[in-house]
This record gives sequence, C-alpha cells and structure tokens, in this order.
Amino acid sequence: MIEQQMGRLDAPQHTFETIVGQDLVKRFLLGACEHECLPHALLFTGPEGVGKRSLMYALAKRLVTHGLEPGSEKAQRACGKVERGTHPDVLVVEPKSASGQILKGQVDEMQERAYYAPLESPNKVILIAPIEAMNVVAANNLLKLLEEPPPSLYIVLCTQQINLVLTTIRSRCALLRCPPVEFGVLSQWLSEIGRCSLRRSQTAAALSGGRPGLALDFLSGENEERRRRMVGELEFFDREGYPSIFRVGRNLLDTHDGSPADAMTGLLTWFRDLLVVGLLTSGQATETQCEEMARQSLLVNRDLAAEVAEASCRHSPQSLARAVQVILEQNDLLSRPFLDSDLLMEVFLTELGIALK
Repeated sequence: MIEQQMGRLDAPQHTFETIVGQDLVKRFLLGACEHECLPHALLFTGPEGVGKRSLMYALAKRLVTHGLEPGSEKAQRACGKVERGTHPDVLVVEPKSASGQILKGQVDEMQERAYYAPLESPNKVILIAPIEAMNVVAANNLLKLLEEPPPSLYIVLCTQQINLVLTTIRSRCALLRCPPVEFGVLSQWLSEIGRCSLRRSQTAAALSGGRPGLALDFLSGENEERRRRMVGELEFFDREGYPSIFRVGRNLLDTHDGSPADAMTGLLTWFRDLLVVGLLTSGQATETQCEEMARQSLLVNRDLAAEVAEASCRHSPQSLARAVQVILEQNDLLSRPFLDSDLLMEVFLTELGIALK
C-alpha cells in the first residue's frame, strides 16, 4: 500500500511541523499561542483535503501541552492521547450517523463537558468537523457557548462549504482560510515522502489542485489505472458512437466509485490536456512533443503523455474547446438534488458526442 510506503499520517497524528503548506495559518496560530492571544473560537475553511483537520489536531496538541517542555515525556504522552481520542480535555464532535449529521446527543454531551474544568492540561478543546453537519437546532445551541465560553475553553470548527455555515456562527469565530498548497511545494513534498519520480509527484500535485490529502491518493498506482480505464472508455465511445453511451456512462461512473462529480473532474482534466496539446500543435501532436509538454508542466496527466498525443489527434482544437464547455456546463447540474447519476452521464455523453463532431 502506498500509504504504508510513505508512512502516511492521518489528521490526528499531525503536528505543525508535519503539515505541508499553510505557512500563514501556522504562523498565526503559533504566534497567538505563544503570546496567549488565541481567539476562543476559530473556523478553518478551505477545499477538501487541504489540511484543515490536520491543523485542528495540531492546534489541539499545542493547547493541551501549553507550558510543557516540547518533546518531553509528558508532552508526548498528552499528544498520544489526542491522537488516540482518549484525552479527557479534547472532545471531537463529528458525524457518527448514516445521515452524515452531528446528532443531538453529541451536542448535549458537548454542552455538558464544555463547562467541566480541565483535568490534565491547562486548556480544554472542542473540535467540530464539519460544522455544517450540525442541523439548525444544534447549531443554534452552539451559539451561547460561542458567545460566553468558560475560561480555558477553545472551540475549533472547520468547513469546506462556508456558505452553509450560519452567519451567526461565522460572526462569532476568527475565520482562517486554508488555500491550496503551491504546486512546487506540494510536488517536492510528495516526491520526498513518496520516494517517487518528480513526474509522478507533479502529476499527483496537479490532479489534486493543491490538496495534499487528495494528492497522496493520486500517487497510488490505482489512480493511474483508473485514469487509463477512463481513457479506454472514451476511445470506445469515439469508435462505437451513440449506441455505446449506456455502457460507457455506467463504466465511467464505476471507474470513479459511482461519483458523477469525480467523473466530471477526471474528464475535465483529460479534455483540458487534449485542448492544450491541440492548440499548441494544430491537432498534429507527436508523443515526443507531449513528453516535452509534460516536462514543461503544461499537462495535468503528465504520466499519460503518449495517450494524450494519440487522443488529441482525433479531434480538432475547436471540437475539444466545445467538449470542455460541455463538461463545465454539466458540472452546474451536479448541485441539483435527487439527480439520477446514470441519466446525467447519458445526457452528458450525448452532448459530448455532438461537441466532438
């Protein structure tokens, strides 16, 4: 497993030293802790996989070890408890139901434990991830705690959909934006911890959009195989035409674990690469040219340069531009509730076929 080879850390295992990127956020948190001016309520916001939960746990460790010698046996023991979820002064509130919601019982426990004095450390910490998983009643119950927190209590929230967080909660928290990690920083980090080639790490960094949590998944051979299967289905669609849309639509979904959003993301990066190559070579790309573009970081799918060269020659730059537009328009439909995934892919492939003619 790639995770074992890299010694991959889960969010609870991280410290500020092990988190890649987010330098501004880390400097703010460390400086505020050092000068004892950290806000009692913080809200981390940013894309999925960018490191928000890792920052939350790193901050929790820093707060419960305040005043201890860094690296001392007592500090290490406290951090170990945070990682295992057994520290009495750290409460993690996250969805535990099939509905994906934070339940009323969890909120009641949080309210009760919030007013207990710390047992083993100078501070108590409540981590809520993600805050939008709380229903309106539960979120409103949190407001009083945010307005009048007991001494030594820190409430740390995170979200990847800031628009879903109640305005009354946002206004009572210090907002910390966690942007995607810079491409060069992320690709270098992946190359070091993954012990892989620079091209492979650059491909993972580009596909992830600067999100380390996703980039680590993209390093796996399984991801490359998934993209190759997607390319194979698109070749089959090119060859067989509209009668194949039912098979191709289902297989594209299966290739992306049934997620239309993931399928559209994969298709967008693929057709984006084809369009770049088509524009630069007037639709007459060679494998050597695509290899050079990969070295220049012009392609997202750097490890599939040969496949990109072959596919780009089958369509004009104009038709590829129309295909990209179709994918972007189809993405707008993904936010609609109760949309049938198979129907979505079938309609998309019909429009894609028209665009590629």
